[in-house]
Parts: sequence; structure tokens; C-alpha cells
Amino acid sequence: MMVVYVATAGVHDNEMAERVKQHRLRRPASCCTVEETHILAGVLLSLPTGAVVLIDCLTLWMSNLLLDDNFPGSDRIRRKKKII
Repeated sequence: MMVVYVATAGVHDNEMAERVKQHRLRRPASCCTVEETHILAGVLLSLPTGAVVLIDCLTLWMSNLLLDDNFPGSDRIRRKKKII
């Protein structure tokens, strides 16, 4: 059984780099890790049928999309939902 850990956090400072490093050390070597901050659907579609997927974390992934002014549609989402 293939286990895939999908990390959505971006590394923007030393503190986050250390957190990511610790997370990597805790995961078993047999676990496949994919780091993707934006295009989650592409990752999921590329996985083989039957793979077990842990996404960490959907809330952070959505924040990445909403706060990235260069990501297509982020401004439209913010206006429509009036959240930012």
C-alpha cells in the first residue's frame, strides 16, 4: 500500500524550515512526501489508484490560494466571499 503525505505549508523563514525538518524526520522512510502549496488537484490526480493520502493541511492550502495575489482567481474568491 502506497502512503503519500501531502504537505501544503510553504517555507518562508527559519522557524518554518525547522518545523518541516522535524516533520520529515518523524515520518517513516516508506512514506512518500509531496510538498505542494497550490496545485493540490494535480498531485492527487497523479497518484496511483489505491494510494492512501494524508493532506496536511487543507486550511493552510486554502489560505495559500486566497493570499497569493499571483494565483489566478484569488482576488475573485476574496471579493465573492468578502473574507479578506
